[in-house]
Amino acid sequence: LAALARLSPEVAVERADEILHVPGVGVVLPDLVFRAPGAAPVFFELLGYHSREAVWRRVEWARRGGATRILFAASSRL
Repeated sequence: LAALARLSPEVAVERADEILHVPGVGVVLPDLVFRAPGAAPVFFELLGYHSREAVWRRVEWARRGGATRILFAASSRL
């Protein structure tokens, strides 16, 4: 967190405690949230030990997630 905060001091980086829900698709528990003054929060989830199917479920979640801004990171092996 400290290293990320040094990259852009005006953006707060915190551990996320939100549960993001898209009805009919499911929930996402993001790892981090980036907050900049006057901007919507951007959530981040690192997909560590997920299957390809789980990654594609996240893609569908993002497509139907509406205004929620989220970034997923996955291994190139997935």
